[in-house]
Amino acid sequence: MIFSFPLIKVWGTTIRGGAVTITLPFPPSVNTLYATVNGRRVLSKRGREYKNEVGYLILSGGYTKRYSLPMAGRLMVGIQYFAPTRRKLDLMNFNKALLDAFSGIVYEDDSQIDDIHQKRGEVIGKPGKVVVRVVEI
Repeated sequence: MIFSFPLIKVWGTTIRGGAVTITLPFPPSVNTLYATVNGRRVLSKRGREYKNEVGYLILSGGYTKRYSLPMAGRLMVGIQYFAPTRRKLDLMNFNKALLDAFSGIVYEDDSQIDDIHQKRGEVIGKPGKVVVRVVEI
């Protein structure tokens, strides 16, 4: 089952604008997202590759035309991770790469996010995937 927002009615949240659901490759961990170069923290090669891949998939998939992206209002985000292996994973370590990759494309900035839900899906093997639903509230 793809991630849904079961608590919307309980919390009284109203969907004011649009919503978009996007399936993407499994993101890199925050542990591999940054590198230190000449004493400065910069986005690692893997982090840049993931950000570029996400941007390409969203722009080439026609999401920006169909959903009036980037969204400008307050947001709720649901994320379901389908891991590539049975290895023990801390899901919180994968949010940073994913949410930062959406900045400027799906939404203007990740500071717009007021509510985040995440869920572990079944293990599907390599390369894994992540299903993200972004809703204007």
